[in-house]
Amino acid sequence: MTTTEEHRRAVSAEYDRRAPTYDNEMHVALADAVAAFCDVDGALERRDAVVDVATGTALALRALARRLAERGRVLQATGCDLSTGMLDVARRETAGIAALRAELVLADAADLPLPDGSADLVTCVTALHLFADSGAALREWARVLAPTGVVVTATFAAFGGPGNPHDFPTRHDDFRTPELVADAAREAGLHLTRHQHVDLPGGSLALIAELART
Repeated sequence: MTTTEEHRRAVSAEYDRRAPTYDNEMHVALADAVAAFCDVDGALERRDAVVDVATGTALALRALARRLAERGRVLQATGCDLSTGMLDVARRETAGIAALRAELVLADAADLPLPDGSADLVTCVTALHLFADSGAALREWARVLAPTGVVVTATFAAFGGPGNPHDFPTRHDDFRTPELVADAAREAGLHLTRHQHVDLPGGSLALIAELART
């Protein structure tokens, strides 16, 4: 049986390898869709502290910052990831973006270097299925979430192809529907407030869900 630490090392190694080519059409489109979902009715302007979990190359943070830049605003954010390779790309790609002030740190999704109640928005794009303990990650997000903050996560409802093979177990089936996401969130003291399905390049279908404190 794979231990949690072995799982973490396998995830980190895989995404170190994938980092140089991660920013493909599908991932860029999903980041844009997540940013639009987060910004309904200009909500981003009310989110002073954003945390992007499993930030990867910071695609989501870049997409969020672009939306705020159109209004002359700046995104204050923390991006956390297990992969040093992904964080290296993230630092390169975010350098010089005037509308983004991001601290990019090596951290586990279930052990964030942040105080209780410090985040107005926690995002996590297509990573819940990768975690050895998704429940622990959700509880950690609830811990750092401010009373009026929200979590926005994106999962895959369906794939247009075979998907990427992994050297570790993944749990896509646990998060394919709004009901499954709501069930997982409930155990962490969060509830589903809204969701949206998004068609992606290549034929995959994403589920974007917003969670708030119960």
